[in-house]
Amino acid sequence: MKYGTLTLGQIEALCNKLGGPTAVERLLQEGFALEFTGEMAARLGVRSVPLFDRHGRCIPGQSLKFMVVDPNRAFRFDRPVLDYSIRLARIRQYLECYGTISLSAEEFQSVSTILIEQLRSNARCANALNGVYLPIVIPAMVVTDYGDTLNRVINGGVGLSYAAQYHLPFANRCSDELAGKVSVVDGTRHDHLIARLARGAAVALFFPNPLRGFSIKACQEQIASLSEGWLLAGGIDTAVAFTAYPDVLGRDHRTPGLDCAALRWESVDYSLRFDADDDHTDFNRANNLNIADASCGGGLLFVGNAS
Repeated sequence: MKYGTLTLGQIEALCNKLGGPTAVERLLQEGFALEFTGEMAARLGVRSVPLFDRHGRCIPGQSLKFMVVDPNRAFRFDRPVLDYSIRLARIRQYLECYGTISLSAEEFQSVSTILIEQLRSNARCANALNGVYLPIVIPAMVVTDYGDTLNRVINGGVGLSYAAQYHLPFANRCSDELAGKVSVVDGTRHDHLIARLARGAAVALFFPNPLRGFSIKACQEQIASLSEGWLLAGGIDTAVAFTAYPDVLGRDHRTPGLDCAALRWESVDYSLRFDADDDHTDFNRANNLNIADASCGGGLLFVGNAS
């Protein structure tokens, strides 16, 4: 026995503190982990293991079954100057016709600052801020047909914002193939965002970079290692971020591709992706969900501890 110094009484007491046999069985299932933070971690002498590396990329979980490759760092996102008034005005200009936004630029900045501080004070997640992060406001909306809503947000938001920024064409190559064909993948927590939007606009931090080099299937696995405040990015949130920051997410051909990894298009074999180039940007289907691309990856959305 590995821990032969423990008595049966101590093992029983530990099981009781964890909630009994049922709780212990759940903890032993793949994807569950026991984490001590703050004062309890200090008292026990437990060292917090970072979930993100020094570049802000997720450290792949040891139990991942699907493909992950090292990122190609020749592809990059540039960190923008965070002018909350300008970014909120852009979201309002292109997207408020699809949903309501009832907060001011000052409130947007205040909530975003709270989210940033939540991450900065968390030893396991603080490194995420070393990567590019984009504060966004997703308008309140009731999503009954995800594909139809996504299609309208892409055409009216991303397409117009990108064209205004670069005077270049944006091609939604799935425009006639989204309504009724897009669903949220179980376990990605993206459904939490959809429920949240039905109650009101959501302020969040969009991280485009942390899962670069992860296959879409690996992105879907990796989210289980993060706290509930993290959601795997889908289409609506990524489209809002693209609308607000076309200068970051649609810069040129060296901009990493953005997988909408929380989404399924038509079947389990397909998802969706944004790809920027020098003279245009595409939104298209993604297949080969277990093939990792060093220049592409899924995004993460941080909505905070109160999500």
